[in-house]
Amino acid sequence: MKKNFLACAATCLAVLAITHTGYSQKSSRAIVYNKTVDPSSSSSTNADLNGVSVDYIAAKALKDFNKSFGNASAAKWYIVNAGYTTKFTQNEIQYRVDYDKKGNWTGTMKSYDEKKLPPDVRATVKSVYYDYSIKWVKEITVPNYPNVIVYMIHIDDEKSFKNLQVIDGEILVLEAYDKQ
Repeated sequence: MKKNFLACAATCLAVLAITHTGYSQKSSRAIVYNKTVDPSSSSSTNADLNGVSVDYIAAKALKDFNKSFGNASAAKWYIVNAGYTTKFTQNEIQYRVDYDKKGNWTGTMKSYDEKKLPPDVRATVKSVYYDYSIKWVKEITVPNYPNVIVYMIHIDDEKSFKNLQVIDGEILVLEAYDKQ
């Protein structure tokens, strides 16, 4: 029962993560970046590209971020409907870390390619989809299940592509499409 609930919760989170990728279409549930947060900025309409000053971010979020990612450089912060999001790149991995309005950590998503995928997860996928190429990976962790890592993996071959979810060595096909 607990494993089923965990899989359901992870699937819901994974579906949300997929809808926010660069491959998705516009959705009414997409994150909306607040473009008018910094009135002193000379170009407040570019806040979605340039981020906002940390003066506008909850102190608790900044403290947690510095504790977890203290050596991160060039992190850009954004105010979103649910709270705060920061994005940065470290060791060729793109990070997105989310916090609620009170500054509580709500999740982390890492984006990378096949080279950064843990060998056991790669072996699990390749054992079933050996003719497919792994194009990108999204690694998701949330505070309610800190020991569970959800991997969203986009694979393709000459005829099709699939979006997979891998949790604890189990693969679930979320989407499968034929190329035309």
